[in-house]
Amino acid sequence: MDLQYVEDVARAFVSCLFDGPPGAHVCNLAGDRVDMSEFIAILEQIRPEMTGKLSARGPRVPVASRMDDSLLHQLLPGLERTPLELGIRQTLRVYERVYTR
Repeated sequence: MDLQYVEDVARAFVSCLFDGPPGAHVCNLAGDRVDMSEFIAILEQIRPEMTGKLSARGPRVPVASRMDDSLLHQLLPGLERTPLELGIRQTLRVYERVYTR
């Protein structure tokens, strides 16, 4: 899967609106391309109590194998991207705060 942290997506849209060059441009926004087993391994590392409780089966989701976001970074130099593990940690914090009340 190509995983994108929602705050990175929002930051890219806002940066395009306020900091982007004039005109209309079509750009890709690439995230981290990972196998779901890698995602599960990171999640289990963060939350060891989840070890063995998650699995990923079935056919791969047909997504682009590699997205070229070089034009976006050329137009918006310095656009930051949250590392995958940090994005997972931050997402877990939000879910735990919202859904464990």
